Amino acid sequence: MDFDVNFNQDVNFLIGSNGSGKTTAIKIIKALLNPTPEFFSQIKFKYCELIYFRNNKENILAVNDCGQLIEFIINEKNLKLPREILENAYDEYIENGRRAISSFANDFFRKVERMPTPIFLGVDRKKSDHKISNKYYHYDSFANSPRTRRELSLGLLGDALIETQILIQNAYKGIRNEERKMDSELRDSILKSTFKFFDFESEELLNNRNKAELLIKKKKEILTALHRISDVDSSITQEVNVFFSSLNKLLSDLEDDQEDATLNVNWLMNQAIIGRISDMVEVIDKYEQRISEINEPINKFIDTINLFFKDSNKILTMDTVGRLALKVNGKAKSIGVECLSSGERQILIIVAHVLFNKYGSEMITKKGVIVIDEPELSLHMRWQEIFSEIILKVSPETQFILATHSPDIVGDLGNKCKYVRESD
Repeated sequence: MDFDVNFNQDVNFLIGSNGSGKTTAIKIIKALLNPTPEFFSQIKFKYCELIYFRNNKENILAVNDCGQLIEFIINEKNLKLPREILENAYDEYIENGRRAISSFANDFFRKVERMPTPIFLGVDRKKSDHKISNKYYHYDSFANSPRTRRELSLGLLGDALIETQILIQNAYKGIRNEERKMDSELRDSILKSTFKFFDFESEELLNNRNKAELLIKKKKEILTALHRISDVDSSITQEVNVFFSSLNKLLSDLEDDQEDATLNVNWLMNQAIIGRISDMVEVIDKYEQRISEINEPINKFIDTINLFFKDSNKILTMDTVGRLALKVNGKAKSIGVECLSSGERQILIIVAHVLFNKYGSEMITKKGVIVIDEPELSLHMRWQEIFSEIILKVSPETQFILATHSPDIVGDLGNKCKYVRESD
């Protein structure tokens, strides 16, 4: 095999016949970026090179077959490792080989390990090469139920489905943690506004009537915000309702008789609280916008999956701890995701990785790379036709590398194809 691929920044379709080297190319990229030097003791090659850009700086990773030695190159630095040690390390049961590599190669590969690692989804759709550990079963998503664990692990992509549920639940917990931070900030802002001094000028009084009318429209949002930051009992809710009812009546009365002295005194006396609540509304509006932003991955995930599931009358739902469930044919009782078909599992797993791996711990979008081998597996023809369009829409900042045999996956994006052929 001899190929040279210059990847697009958005989406790439690796195209080629069986045996042309698509999967091998993906494995080489993975072994270079997720340093697995022992992999190169298992394939025949002369030279492999990967150029990547980070912070607009070019970096070169390369591997050179030197017979009994294999040379690894990271920019200007190089390291030669004995092939025998690498071959031993490839066998997970020979720990001496792994220790031998770690004893003198860790510093060399550390720079690559610190890089954001692309997501590699092979045909088993597992992000990790390791078996699912028993520790994962302690997650809330499995309810410590042996039956749930057994059902999730059965069938095609069982381990990948478990891994995906864990990924989603961790993302959900991250979102809830961010919400709690936002609740705390909202509470502090509201408390600070209590002690704000207002110095009114006479010409502002008329303008403040417009503010008051806006506040009345925002009453529901204000009550919702108060409930989020504290245990608001019915007496406080009643007091808020009385205030807005009185304010509404005062505005109406002033509209009928602007010269009434008593009405104007009441209006003047309530200016401070109107000002404070007006400031509170501004804080609440910013809070609601941020809450919407940090919940975007969850909402986008649910909406995207349900776009695929609508033909089978299934609706994906999520409970208060991030567990996934399904509503089928409008029935009230939910069923677990272990009941999904192989194609439905494929879509659920891929979309989850596309969406949730692009967010950092603070749910802030980050650029990334996702490599998927044969995304068309088990997918209905219509799903293949819309697959690329949808994943590009939900994650436009991601660089996708898709090794595929399906013209429907490529669709109208033929200009994004990268052909991998055996050399003559």
